[in-house]
Amino acid sequence: MPIFSSKEHLCSWRNETIVIFPSLSRPTVMANVPLMLDRVYKTITEALRKKGPGFKKVFDWCYQYRKNAVERGEETPIMDLLLFNNLRALFGGRIRMMLCGGAPLSKETQEFTNIVMGCPVLQGYGLTETSACATLCR
Repeated sequence: MPIFSSKEHLCSWRNETIVIFPSLSRPTVMANVPLMLDRVYKTITEALRKKGPGFKKVFDWCYQYRKNAVERGEETPIMDLLLFNNLRALFGGRIRMMLCGGAPLSKETQEFTNIVMGCPVLQGYGLTETSACATLCR
């Protein structure tokens, strides 16, 4: 699946394709479960592997560059324009924050989503019986 050129296909699971339509639904805040973010992470990494080792090296360099810039509080407009905006378009391109709950989210998936989507992923913890969410952690 051409993940970097298609803006409608998000990921596949059990031979079903999850489709979003960014033109209809362009959210700024999105609530997810870890399974969804894990599937997106897996789909993107598989697409990178299919593009070949050269493209994977370029992506890994861009990812590491953006990660270092984010840690310093800097922006990467050229990297965003060349690569990361295409990935953000999968979720409509306007995401400012993602909320995740229902199960623990792996550190690797959370970091990848933070870097690639350019927004914080907050994990919610709490008992459903007492409140919807007791705490949010970055």
